[in-house]
Amino acid sequence: MNLLLLTYDKYPHGSAGAVRHHVLAKLLSVAGHKVFVVGMSEGVDFKKRNFNGISYTSFRNPGKGFVSKINNYFGFQFRTASLLNKSHPKFDAILLPEVPLSTIIFLKRYARRRKIMLLHDSVEWYSPDYLKFGKFSRHYLSKDLLNRVLVDKQFKIIAVSKYLQRHFTEKKCQTIRIPVIMDVKGMTFKKRLDPKKIIMVYAGVSAKRDGLAYMLEALLMLSNAEIARVQLRVIGLTENKLVKERVISRASIKKLGNSLILSDFTSRKTVFRSLEEADFTVLLRPKTARFAVAGFSSKVVEGFATATATMCNLTCDLGDFVKDGKNGIVVDDCSSTSFLKAIRSALKLTMRQRKMLSKSARITAERYFEYRLYADKINVFLKSNIK
Repeated sequence: MNLLLLTYDKYPHGSAGAVRHHVLAKLLSVAGHKVFVVGMSEGVDFKKRNFNGISYTSFRNPGKGFVSKINNYFGFQFRTASLLNKSHPKFDAILLPEVPLSTIIFLKRYARRRKIMLLHDSVEWYSPDYLKFGKFSRHYLSKDLLNRVLVDKQFKIIAVSKYLQRHFTEKKCQTIRIPVIMDVKGMTFKKRLDPKKIIMVYAGVSAKRDGLAYMLEALLMLSNAEIARVQLRVIGLTENKLVKERVISRASIKKLGNSLILSDFTSRKTVFRSLEEADFTVLLRPKTARFAVAGFSSKVVEGFATATATMCNLTCDLGDFVKDGKNGIVVDDCSSTSFLKAIRSALKLTMRQRKMLSKSARITAERYFEYRLYADKINVFLKSNIK
């Protein structure tokens, strides 16, 4: 099958979304399909490139500023139409993870006329309470319209969670569930735990959504002896950002000293280097918030892949994979007191127990999140709709 993957993300060097798009492209390629990716990466200038075995190009204009942004957004549809009309051989299927809504409307008509299979990779559904403008946020309105209206039974759905799988199944869409997946076999790392400290890593930019305030409050509740044996590394949020968002005060940051390391996000390589030294990735999310039950945390999976256990409460489908005392420490709920209890449980672990958690975390990644495991499953899913 000749398949086009269209994304408005900066593929291949963009966000976590771009990472998933690439792994899906690799999965489809391993399953025997020819995949071409179109993204919005900078510096490609509409030329065909290759990244880790996947051919791709970018529809992004090299210019900057408001006019270029408008041109890029509304021009995406016209460039897509041009690509489809010029492509030889023609595409049999188009996978749409995240593109402008106007492009989706156009492609629904185009695919219906030409009998092209449409697929959608669904990975999230925002909660208005966690966005700056709430229900009036552009991101919320766009995603809500996409999930409720635009994506219908004309699409086949790849859903990251049971919640999204149920939603689209109820809409009569043919649906398959594939969690966060990675090239686990291809990852190389050198695990090295500090015998004197429990090291935890949070890598992200949404302090409110990921419960970072509760984690920091829990650290401040530790005794001096306990805090000396703990270090939380926050990658993606600087001191100025945390203070501005009222997550923590400068006085509290100073009080935590070397037990709190803050740094801005630079690259995924930086995150993985820090994970090599970490005992736990950390995450706290409100159990009933829609974004928490619909999405699946890539942070936990990245941790498992680098033999890093997790310290989190159970939202979405995490309870299917995170086992307390086996590959992580389960936090009772999204609160500072529960996270404090979890930290104190970690401090009681012997070095042998910490190594066992690490080993089990890696085994979990190999067993459930290695993308090659889903090759046969995705093939059955694709072929089932070919008339």
